[in-house]
Amino acid sequence: MPRNSVRRRPRARPAVAVAALAVLVLPVLGGCTTISDQLAITPVSDSGPDPTAPGALPSLTTTDWGVTGSLVSVVVTNHTDRVVRRARLAATLRDADGTVLGTSTSMPDQSGCCTAEGVGPGESHGFYFLTDVPVADPATARLEVGFREAAWTGPAGAPEPAARALPVGVEPGAGLTVAVVDVATVDALPAAVVQAELRDPAGRLVAVVSATWTCLPAATTTRARLELFEPVPDDVRIGAVWARPAPLGGGAAPDC
Repeated sequence: MPRNSVRRRPRARPAVAVAALAVLVLPVLGGCTTISDQLAITPVSDSGPDPTAPGALPSLTTTDWGVTGSLVSVVVTNHTDRVVRRARLAATLRDADGTVLGTSTSMPDQSGCCTAEGVGPGESHGFYFLTDVPVADPATARLEVGFREAAWTGPAGAPEPAARALPVGVEPGAGLTVAVVDVATVDALPAAVVQAELRDPAGRLVAVVSATWTCLPAATTTRARLELFEPVPDDVRIGAVWARPAPLGGGAAPDC
């Protein structure tokens, strides 16, 4: 199973790493999937209209998805004027005959694979999950996307980002690819999710790497090295990069 880690830095440091999202873009990426059309449960809302009313759920659009081996990745984008406070992926991959190959709901909650938090207007987020066995024919696979739960704020103007991610470059190596990303903070962050896309020269998505960093100082740029233990072409480059605060849930704050 592919994995990623980040190198320890003074003060800012990686927490338990989220597994890398290795993606090979397939010909099936021509269409988009609107989660509001596929959600089978009642969402919850902090404010705004009745969340059970038609169109009340913010529309997260699947902009990329792909399969490599037994790893499935999904990239979604928030096309609304609201902040998606929390959304947990409920996706199923099927083969051409309709047989279930894997589901995101089978992944453990603590893996960090399948929950997005704090995704603002126009922002994207990457999910991943594993299939039961390697996918023999990814080109004919079908992905069904929905959410078990969703919560959002707004509508309101997008808040000023607490952190900005800036692409630096890719360092290839034998059995290891490192996506280097600078994370610039405004205020100190106890934890942040950092993600980077890897794309080929034609702009096709090759891989997404994701990890959680803790203890980022205020008004500082921290260099994050996201390591992908999955073979990728030598000519990959960094595409989109994202960094946003990672809610700590009910756990204790890191000792920064």
